[in-house]
Amino acid sequence: MITCPDGFRIVLIGDSGVRINGTRLLQNDKMIDDVSAAARIAVRSHIAQRINDPDTLELTGRRVSYAGLDAAVGDGILSTAEADAVLAGIMARFSPQMGSFTDDLETFLRGGIRVQPRFANDARHPLGFASINATPPQGFGITDHFVDAAGCQSLEIFSDGYYGLPEGTRVADWERRFDEIEAEDPHKLHAFPEVKGSSSTEFSDDRTVLCLYRN
Repeated sequence: MITCPDGFRIVLIGDSGVRINGTRLLQNDKMIDDVSAAARIAVRSHIAQRINDPDTLELTGRRVSYAGLDAAVGDGILSTAEADAVLAGIMARFSPQMGSFTDDLETFLRGGIRVQPRFANDARHPLGFASINATPPQGFGITDHFVDAAGCQSLEIFSDGYYGLPEGTRVADWERRFDEIEAEDPHKLHAFPEVKGSSSTEFSDDRTVLCLYRN
């Protein structure tokens, strides 16, 4: 957020967000994260049949998300038939959005999040996303927005570790909403599907919120 003579210039690169006056939301969601979340949930449905401990189940799912389906088969986490079933389901769901890049969707699922950097700052690719990684940020995920100071009463800047918006604009409101979501969907499978879920020792993602108010 950059102070200007008549207001504020808000620049977002990535999937953190800004809410203006408690109502107007600026945030970018990445398709590649939707793919990863759907794949994790599909993988979990298979491995949950043989892993009873919730923490082991969560960590195993994260491992598959990061390393990909091929590594999961090689490590004995999934059978070839299970990996093929996950792949087919995700391909059927997301291929219509991929156009001529459908083969890259399969490559990503097989290779996991560890191959994700290849799509960073690729403005032409459906899986592309803007990133600050020593190359010029470009493509999906860039917001450059001016806010007039006269009409701005509050600004909330938050990371993507918050999965739902509170009604209030205070830090305590954000934390209360976070606790509600953790109680409702701790493993981030249903109302809040995400790339990772929470375990008994750590939350699914780090979170930061900064709430600013006009005097």
